[in-house]
Amino acid sequence: MRKVDLPRQLFDRAGDLTPRDEILGSWRRSVHAGLSPQRLEVPFDGDVDGRGRLAWAAESVLDRVGADLEGTRIGLLLTDAQGLVVTRRASDTSTLDLLDEIRLAPGFMYGEAAVGTNAIGTALQNRAPTVVQAQEHFADALTQMSCAAVTINDPRTGRLLGVVDLSCEVGDASTLMLPLAKRAAWEIEQRLLDDASTRERVLHQQFLRARRTIRGPLIALNEQTLLVNTAAANILDASDHARLWDCALQVLGSHGAMVTFATSGGHALSLRCEPVMDGAYPRRHGAVRDANCSEDDLAGLRLGQPDRGRARRRSKDQQRHDEPRSRGQPLSLAAHHRLPSSQAVPQA
Repeated sequence: MRKVDLPRQLFDRAGDLTPRDEILGSWRRSVHAGLSPQRLEVPFDGDVDGRGRLAWAAESVLDRVGADLEGTRIGLLLTDAQGLVVTRRASDTSTLDLLDEIRLAPGFMYGEAAVGTNAIGTALQNRAPTVVQAQEHFADALTQMSCAAVTINDPRTGRLLGVVDLSCEVGDASTLMLPLAKRAAWEIEQRLLDDASTRERVLHQQFLRARRTIRGPLIALNEQTLLVNTAAANILDASDHARLWDCALQVLGSHGAMVTFATSGGHALSLRCEPVMDGAYPRRHGAVRDANCSEDDLAGLRLGQPDRGRARRRSKDQQRHDEPRSRGQPLSLAAHHRLPSSQAVPQA
């Protein structure tokens, strides 16, 4: 798209300044999305994951950086990978009022396709640190703002998780906003990395503990790791990992529910979901059932044979209902759930 295809007012606002290539590219995408500079309609989505892994990892970092920003009239925000604002920090009501005026608040969507060129949406689009100042914004209503945003990525998988953003009025902007956003994003990623290491440790410990008591098939897994004993290795293949993980996540919210999983080798396994807590967290067996547990909340899942005594106590009709058609081994499934930091108990 050539320059003449963009609204003339975008260049009139810029005056003698030549827009940067990344800004021109964002303006073009905004036009293609059907947006107009004269309108700012910020979508609202109340489904904010304020208790997920990203929010947990960011909480203490945002608290500290937010305290450092006291008196600067700069707002600090965290969004998810779609640009949905998860939480924010501001030290004074005037800054909060400013953010409210442009709907830069939890539950509102600041993706580039929704509101046009802005630091949050454009950083997500380009997956790069981004500064958008004043007239560089696509929407007229945002030209009073200066913003700096840096993406947050899962340090284990590289998956895009969200953005840290600093926003303020043009007159309060500082060249230190982008370095500060970079530092905050790095610290959040380090917390995610430390958490992933903890999750792997918990997963391995649960596997070793269960292996001492379970003679049948035993599996411990999360999205990246699959641990099996000899009996399970004879039933499962590495290609079952992803489907087994997806199946486990689907039944995780149904405490004690039995489902059938068909392996790539033709075995049918009965799976029962039973939450398990590590010693560092409260041992609440109903935690997964009672909470909205997402993939990011899990250290992993442990599968093993169900209690044979319990199985014998069931009625014959119930046993026939639960048994798979093939002669697969019955398995019970358990999960480790990370509680929000406000509920966590320090290790002894």
